Amino acid sequence: MITATAEIADNLAKVWGSFLSRPSHASVSSSPSDIAVMQRFADTVAALLDVATQELERGWSVLAAGRVENPLKEGQVILHVADLYVGLAAAVEEGPLGFESSNLVSARQKLERERDRYQREWPMISPDQIDAARKRYDAAAVDPTFDDAARALGHVPEKAPRELSIPGWSHLVLRRHPWKRQLFIRGRNMTVRQLVGTVRVNGRSEEEAAKDLDCSPDAIREALRYADANKELLAAEAEYEYLFLSRRGLIHTPAEAVPKSALEK
Repeated sequence: MITATAEIADNLAKVWGSFLSRPSHASVSSSPSDIAVMQRFADTVAALLDVATQELERGWSVLAAGRVENPLKEGQVILHVADLYVGLAAAVEEGPLGFESSNLVSARQKLERERDRYQREWPMISPDQIDAARKRYDAAAVDPTFDDAARALGHVPEKAPRELSIPGWSHLVLRRHPWKRQLFIRGRNMTVRQLVGTVRVNGRSEEEAAKDLDCSPDAIREALRYADANKELLAAEAEYEYLFLSRRGLIHTPAEAVPKSALEK
């Protein structure tokens, strides 16, 4: 990405400052040779800003591909370099008149828009944050993992049925999932949190929800009971899922705007 160009931007800023600090500064706007130098410099900066903008745009696909190990660190460096280039462009624009700056202004504005998008949407999340959230989630789990439950029932985990019954629940089951620890609705690829969130956000009664979701009222009541008994688990899952998806750029909602759990309403 653009992290390697910070030194270039800093050096160009020094060159520009040195150019303007010459004794002939006062007459620079009327000197054809100096105007030509400024024009070449401004065009060079504009071209570099265009490249930086393209690299920032490419950064989203790199993020989605899971190739950004530490989005927090990478995002901080990207914004720092973008600020350096925007500052350099602004300084050149404010220099002595006499050269054509429209290309530079356009390049700066495009880079500013992409930088602002990074400030709004880039996931400022570190691997440590995700690891800590995963540990909180695992610690809040009360039911066994799918593999442990399968072994307890005499199954080889890899060959176990898709759903495993859990004592105390008639309509809720364990399902194999890469990381989810909460229970699912029997016969449905739907977690308790997804079902209960739908019920409570939409303000449905148990009977209305059962009709809308094509399941029995008893399943709705059982899911609500499970959700009330496992608020810590479901809130921890919501936090981990938010961080996990944000790290890949799959959601862009600011963390403070995401409720810990709709189940606490």
